[in-house]
Amino acid sequence: ATAAPSSHERVGLGLAPMHDVCAIVPYVAPDLIDYVETTVAVELAGRLTRGMTVCDLRGVRPGTALSNPPVAGANARVALQARSRPLIDLVMAAILAYR
Repeated sequence: ATAAPSSHERVGLGLAPMHDVCAIVPYVAPDLIDYVETTVAVELAGRLTRGMTVCDLRGVRPGTALSNPPVAGANARVALQARSRPLIDLVMAAILAYR
């Protein structure tokens, strides 16, 4: 048997995935993640996208401020980017403080 590919091999990043940690960050340090209010749905009829989660991110552009007004009918708050260094520092401090 072979080992599962690393994050670096899968997506070209030398970083550890932080998705589990990011689920609690909004309650501990909400300023570390930027969000946008938008519409999220599960596509049920698409031939190529059936079962996929679809987010309306029209108007959101990489590298721009995330101060766009909410999309009409928004039903979710979607995380778009995180301040990675402070986020990692927070996680490491919590791990090292655990006894």
